[in-house]
Amino acid sequence: MLDIPLKCCKQGEHCIHPQGPILPRTPQYFSRNRNNKDGLQPLCKACVSVYMAQYYERNSERKRQYQNEYRQNNLEHVQEYDRQRAKLPHRKANAKRVLKNWRGKKSDKYLKQLERHKPIARLHYINNPEMYQAYRHARRAREISAPGHFTSEDIKTQFKMQKGRCWHCQKELNRNYHIDHLIPLSRGGSNDARNIVISCPECNRSKNDKLPHEWNGRLF
Repeated sequence: MLDIPLKCCKQGEHCIHPQGPILPRTPQYFSRNRNNKDGLQPLCKACVSVYMAQYYERNSERKRQYQNEYRQNNLEHVQEYDRQRAKLPHRKANAKRVLKNWRGKKSDKYLKQLERHKPIARLHYINNPEMYQAYRHARRAREISAPGHFTSEDIKTQFKMQKGRCWHCQKELNRNYHIDHLIPLSRGGSNDARNIVISCPECNRSKNDKLPHEWNGRLF
């Protein structure tokens, strides 16, 4: 059996890879980087995914604003670019195959990659529940064109302000809690941090899409 050289992830004891920070020095565990002596990134792929997710969360609003401004200022150019791109021969020829692979039966290679990344994705979800809560509500707000945006840091701040208790019934919460909009999005409320509170699942389901004065729980 060949001896594979090992490499320690730069995160050290904070590395989130299931096998620990010391991993085989191969492209399977570390992305390529020609600027380093060994040709690999200093962080393992698991830690890089977390770092990039946090980076996109911090800069998502700025990026979205830049994209919207660019599209408004260059609308004709963007539309023409989209039309020309749709006419490319390889896009037409591969359209059915791509749809089959991604929407129908997944390829074996895709399924193997999915199984390999499931433990890492699950661990990231457990360690960063607030991030996924913010993503889910931001998507729902976009679907109904509700204004405002909050981050995982806003959720942590609100949880600390409520001293880990439900806003409505004062029940002590663990990690099982919901993000509740005081003014529901479906009733004209915003997705801003000033409109969210931490609620237990029972109160949030009971309140549903009611306004504060229409429900018997705590108002403001």
